Amino acid sequence: MIKMDNRQIMVSITMISYNHEPYLRKCLDSILAQKVNFRYQVIIGEDCSPDNSRVILKEYEQKYPDIFLMIYNEKNLGSTQNSINVKQYIEGKYVICGETDDFWTDEYRLQKQFDFLEKHPDYVAVGSNFYSVDASGQNFSVQLFKWQVDKTYCLKDYLRYGYTLHGNTFMHRNILPYKDEKYKELRRNTPTMGDVITRVLLYDKGNIFVLPDVMHAHRDGEANVTSFSYTNRTRSIEYSYMYCKMVDALEKYLNFKYDLSLLKANRSAGLMILKNFSHYNIDKKEYNKYLYSLGKNTLRKTKKQFIQKLLRSCLHKVARKLNKKYRIHKIDG
Repeated sequence: MIKMDNRQIMVSITMISYNHEPYLRKCLDSILAQKVNFRYQVIIGEDCSPDNSRVILKEYEQKYPDIFLMIYNEKNLGSTQNSINVKQYIEGKYVICGETDDFWTDEYRLQKQFDFLEKHPDYVAVGSNFYSVDASGQNFSVQLFKWQVDKTYCLKDYLRYGYTLHGNTFMHRNILPYKDEKYKELRRNTPTMGDVITRVLLYDKGNIFVLPDVMHAHRDGEANVTSFSYTNRTRSIEYSYMYCKMVDALEKYLNFKYDLSLLKANRSAGLMILKNFSHYNIDKKEYNKYLYSLGKNTLRKTKKQFIQKLLRSCLHKVARKLNKKYRIHKIDG
């Protein structure tokens, strides 16, 4: 890592943190280990955690004042407002958004992504392959297959396939309206799935390239306390309603430039899979009420996406069994 100076900040890394004491040092040390030839800043919003997160963050802030800018909230704001707040301090030409329970696995991540965007002005962002790890930081599993990386993605890809790329692996140009009041209102009125909003707004401005390098580790399970995943068995339908509300608000924000109903269909197809092929105890009456609320057109798309998801899931399972390279069981994490 180079010594920081008064040069212009080229990359702003924003993170929100709540109750992540067991994971903080791993996350921050992985950032400090980066080997770069430019200046970067790390902006962290600490949301009144009941653990010792604030103590740890102050330690790093005092030791590396040229790198870390800590925002210590006086009261708990929640993930949405906390995320809005930290983005007001962005100074860099490029931006990375993340959370402090994840960590980076490639010491050249920043340099590789920075170099790509410098050389390819036609792309708005660059992502990478990534690991999924458990809450302890073990049991690494590479998430993207060979045919999903080293390629360009556009909005049509996102609408067709839904979640594939992980937003925390992105470095994007500082082109999003984070300081605009209309954007802040959108985020406040849809306090969920901010990564979906970010992706659509990026795709609205251009394409995203995904590097084949595995450079990020995302913790699943209990570490991800802010998750709105539909796999939460007790709130899966509630979160699906929230997701649809968010998509409607996003369409309105973009003046109905796009039909984003496929996003609802992808989300709902995932819920349909849980209802039909899992032990999750989803209330049948509420489930049917939710499907009816989608309307005939979106429900038709949902059924189609349901079949496609099942087929892709089967193909992925076969591919993972055949391709040992993409079945990494354990790495020192």
